[in-house]
Amino acid sequence: MIKIKKPKIVFLVSEDKYYIYDFISRISNFSSVNIKLIVIQKYNESLKRKIILSFLFGFLNCINLFYKLVFKRSSISIENFCKDNMINYIVTNDLNNSKISNEIHNQKADLIINLNVMKIIKINFLKKFKNTLVNFHPGILPKYRGLYSTFYKIINKERYFGITAHFMSRKVDDGPIIAIVKKKINGMSLFDCYKIIYEQMLFKLFIKTLNNRNNRHIINNSNLKIYKTPSFLEILKYKIL
Repeated sequence: MIKIKKPKIVFLVSEDKYYIYDFISRISNFSSVNIKLIVIQKYNESLKRKIILSFLFGFLNCINLFYKLVFKRSSISIENFCKDNMINYIVTNDLNNSKISNEIHNQKADLIINLNVMKIIKINFLKKFKNTLVNFHPGILPKYRGLYSTFYKIINKERYFGITAHFMSRKVDDGPIIAIVKKKINGMSLFDCYKIIYEQMLFKLFIKTLNNRNNRHIINNSNLKIYKTPSFLEILKYKIL
């Protein structure tokens, strides 16, 4: 009987009590992969971003999320999950630190997957893990690079939203595209789209990434627009759609 080698995975994450936590929990029970290391980048979301997301998601959705995070999930964390399940992990203030990159290098991972780390990854780190470092971007590339991509798809009246896996390069959301998972918007709110991205699409994209990582990849046009934090007028446009 031929023994199939499990791909060795390193995850780069920000601490999270909800969607990323649930994804890591699910992957830990997935027998076809070997989680070598989880690097947890400390991150405090800015007040400005919290206000914008609260306004875009809607009051009732935010109250529901707040209730779940504060009362139902207050005691959980990715760090504690790693401890309880004997998964090798590092908590850091600086993902780009040479000690961190050396520890990642020692794992000899087949893939290093960035899940929502809100920190600029520097050139030395990118060079060290070229063709191994993969970003899961919550938007459809190459057209929607940058921030709030699903928001901009809705106000631009696109038909689909989704999530993309691509090898990382020096430019924002650049590098060969490995896989895309998408779904019709069909009048859904931004909050509903995000829920589907993180509750359903994230795992599907992970499986497609494992299957496609050594195949021919889609060219990513890095000359297209990079979306940034929406203006007041753009937010207003979304609210009245």
